Amino acid sequence: GAAFSPIITVTEGLNLYATVNYTTTQLFESVNAVTGGNSFGQALLYEVGAKASLWDNTFFAGIAAYYFDENRLEAQVGNRLDVRGEGLEVELTWVPNRNFSLLATAGWQRVYLRSGLPFRFQDPGARLPLVAGGNFASSGDPTGLVAQNNPDKIIPAVPELTANLFAIYQFDNGLGAGMGPSFRSSQWLNY
Repeated sequence: GAAFSPIITVTEGLNLYATVNYTTTQLFESVNAVTGGNSFGQALLYEVGAKASLWDNTFFAGIAAYYFDENRLEAQVGNRLDVRGEGLEVELTWVPNRNFSLLATAGWQRVYLRSGLPFRFQDPGARLPLVAGGNFASSGDPTGLVAQNNPDKIIPAVPELTANLFAIYQFDNGLGAGMGPSFRSSQWLNY
């Protein structure tokens, strides 16, 4: 792999950055043998952002936008999935003293399938309610529901919006604890 990450200091405490990262991905499971170049894929990440340190290093802020394109392993059948994604992230941290900090994060992400639909379980509907517990294996779109309901092939189980707010206390002996609300927005449950 290779990475290139230039950083530009705009003023004291404010930096802009960009990253391009190219790496190899694993397209085989630990129980499968490596069979050459087809056992590996590629991942490419582009990210731009800004990081700030303000108020005598008691407030930190970061914002980033990213795009990635990668080959992933579909673990159920050991096939390759080609995906792309994009997102935005914001992180704010306030540290008023050495023991207490408040951390707020928010992020938006959407991941799309670039290749054909993978193996998955699909509801056969009312016609065959007892066959295989109501599920059957599919690697296409035999009902046309994916093309109708999810034409961009947004990958399921990836929340589009996440947000967190944590209050963190660090004791002088090194132990610490944190708590706070965490939010996950709607997500696709299947294709």
